[in-house]
This record gives sequence, structure tokens and C-alpha cells, in this order.
Amino acid sequence: MKSREEQIMDIITENGFVTVRYLCEALHYSTATINRDLNKLQQQKRIVRRNGGAELIQRRSVPFVFRTEKNKAIKKRLSEEASHLIEDGQMIYVNSSTTLQYLAPYLTPLKNLKVVTNNLNLASYLSNENLTVFCLGGEIVEKPYVTGGPQAAWDAANYRYDTMFFCTHAATESGIILGPKNNSLYRTVLQYAKKVVFVIDSSKIENKNGHVVCDFSQVDVVISDYVFRDEVKAQYPHTQFIEVSP
Repeated sequence: MKSREEQIMDIITENGFVTVRYLCEALHYSTATINRDLNKLQQQKRIVRRNGGAELIQRRSVPFVFRTEKNKAIKKRLSEEASHLIEDGQMIYVNSSTTLQYLAPYLTPLKNLKVVTNNLNLASYLSNENLTVFCLGGEIVEKPYVTGGPQAAWDAANYRYDTMFFCTHAATESGIILGPKNNSLYRTVLQYAKKVVFVIDSSKIENKNGHVVCDFSQVDVVISDYVFRDEVKAQYPHTQFIEVSP
């Protein structure tokens, strides 16, 4: 069973901001108890207290070009494993994560593959290899390569995907997938994909910051070097867990 502090973090993560009163009613603890927990979480720099409640600390993200090199070896292994789920002739969505950028060399031999992405760097690389690539429009939300926003989500609704491949910056140990505050692009592609594959490396499991995108019940396959507990897997009987060794 999760500790009270972790239950509080799950609620704050899902909502972005919550009041002390809301936490008391949701968890059935006194105001004094919740305040002590919030003070401790603030000392751990996991939340910031304001306006009678608490919210997640908005951490400054590492630039895209630097994240590409972080944990490079395991990102390659995860992408290689993901590539086994792709067949020539399919239409797939690959999101802008630096992890899935390493899918590129496994895609180039599949000349009848169609790829939809919001990663301009990946799109450029694959188009030079004569693959059919559709790049989602919208504003540049992360320089220099990533598009997003309402326009990208609108564009994404025009395709029907055999498989969606995506990776976010965080997921909880209990199977909650976290992403940016505006995650309409994820939700749109989830709606139109026949199969959904979520890829995440173990370093991101401890990151509790973000907003809820979905949970593992909306995912067909989870690929990770993190070993999820049997109790968690039992909560998602229709989800396949593929464990990749470092």
C-alpha cells in the first residue's frame, strides 16, 4: 500500500494544484496531518505550497539536444525492442521523445512504412531515406525540433494509426503516465491508434512531476528496463510488459 505522502503526490500530480481541504476530504486525514506532509514534501522540493494548497514544482527541462545523449545506451536498447513490433506497410506514430529518435535506423529498411511524427529532426532524417513521412504542424513547442499545440493535435486526427509509439518524461510505479500540461496531442493519437506502445527508461519512473496523460490500461505494450511489480501488472491484465536488460 502506498504511503500517505505518495497518495498526496499522486493527487497533486493528477490535478496540478490542490487545496489542503481537498486533500483532507480525499484521504480522510486531519488538516494538521496533511499540513505536516505537505511541509515535508516541500522540504524535499517535490511541491511548492501556496494559496492554501500545493502544486508541483515546474522544473526547467533539459534542452532537447542534450537529452538525446542522456542514457543513450538504454534508449537504443528500448528502441530496438520497440522496432520488433513494426511491420512494413503500416502507418505508425512516433512522438518527439529523444528515446524514440533511436528508432530511426530500424525504420529505414521498411520502404512501405508511413511515419507520422511531431519531431522535425526525425522527419528530416527519414524523408532523406525515402520513407513516407507526415510531419504534424503547429507551433514549435521545444526548440529546435518539436511541434505541438492545438494545431498539431488537429493534424493528428487526420490519420489512422496501426501503432502509436510514445515516451514521456515520467510514469509512476503504479502505471500512471505523466506528460506536459497540454497533452491533447497524446490524447488524440491514443483515440485513433489500433495499438499503443509506451516506452520508458527506469530513470523516469521516480520523476513524479507532470500531468496525467493516461494509465497502462490504455496501453497495449509497455517496454522498459524498469521491472514493474507483479501486483502492478495484475492491475493491467490486457497490457503486455516487455522488460529490457540494460
